[in-house]
Amino acid sequence: MAWGKHMEQRSISVLLIEDNPDFARLVQHWLAAGAGDVAFSMSWADSLSGGLGQISRGAVEVVVLDLGLPDSDGLGTFTAVHKQAKARGIPVIILSGADTESLALQTIQEGAENYLVKSACNAAVLSQALRFAVAKHTAEVASRTRVIGVIGAKGGVGATTIACNLATELRTQTGKRVLLADLDLHAGLVAFMMGVDPQYSFQYAIANFQRLDESCWNAIISRNRDDLHIVSSPALLGREEVPVETIRQVLALVQPFYDWMVLDLGRLNALSAALVNRTNEIFVVTSTGLGALYEAKRAVEALAKAGLGKEQIRLIVNEADRAPALSQRDMRSIFGTEVYASVPHEAAQMQQAMLARRPPPETCGLRKQMALVARKLAGLPEKNSRGSLSQLFSLPHRWRKSPGPDPAATSG
Repeated sequence: MAWGKHMEQRSISVLLIEDNPDFARLVQHWLAAGAGDVAFSMSWADSLSGGLGQISRGAVEVVVLDLGLPDSDGLGTFTAVHKQAKARGIPVIILSGADTESLALQTIQEGAENYLVKSACNAAVLSQALRFAVAKHTAEVASRTRVIGVIGAKGGVGATTIACNLATELRTQTGKRVLLADLDLHAGLVAFMMGVDPQYSFQYAIANFQRLDESCWNAIISRNRDDLHIVSSPALLGREEVPVETIRQVLALVQPFYDWMVLDLGRLNALSAALVNRTNEIFVVTSTGLGALYEAKRAVEALAKAGLGKEQIRLIVNEADRAPALSQRDMRSIFGTEVYASVPHEAAQMQQAMLARRPPPETCGLRKQMALVARKLAGLPEKNSRGSLSQLFSLPHRWRKSPGPDPAATSG
């Protein structure tokens, strides 16, 4: 059984596991008014088995648990619920009639977010406990999520290709939960390149922000054969801009669902610049043409002025153009940072992949480079095999350190 949500407010889905229907109605009354900008959507289970079943079905953000149930009692009740809730990242608050300090301490030590006694509880106490538990849990989970932004120095340098293949390799190499989000809102190509035909786009998530829980989000995203989660661009094509703050709020809400998020931000503009502080690192993708290198330098400088540290800005060189004779020292002098990875030019394989609407084969140089980058980001050791990734990661001859004086040292 479920009671309704206040759709105009941010809603927190609460599961109450309590065998007394009168007390369940009292808790619903306490939560009905919400708390400022937060509303509560409450579901009720009157047994341990019923509660575990609701947790397994998802769409629960926090559990309020009575320890005395028809099919379980005491610490064992908490242990059973906490085990399943922890696996799904759900905090558990005890709301019990047992005013026993030793039991309260034991459940807190075992992982309960809070221990409330029924006789001392009221609407304000419970509402605050719920909000604090969800906020704390969200912050803890979000801090474990790595967010990688990908920005193209200019159009046509392959930033979306890098984003798609990096997300693919993060999923393949780590086995973790990965989201690939197309935030090039006007002309994104992620869905096309990944071979998915989404029913919904990021715009739908924005429009349904007030009820955006994990169940709703799972209906919005697409999945490929590797279970990589993909949310597509709305392809606005010059229509009204989406408020940046709403985009930031959606990203904050879904971040706890993932271990990794790869954001295809398109080019550096007002929107992408406002989102860079949602990332742990930014990959600036450039080709080897002089125009692209010039734009990449401007992008790196703009990101640094926006507050990103040098260690957060990664330069990816896509050798799609005929490269000028620039050494690694030259590149370091231009950008003030090392080239993080260099992607070989493989026009035929990339064209075949685009026509097939799927990532290129794992044997191609791009996938191998992205596999190395993914493993490096995840802190995994390099694979030692014939044609090892470490060899592929080494810069091609023209990028290696050249003899002679450092141009930076001889310039005025």
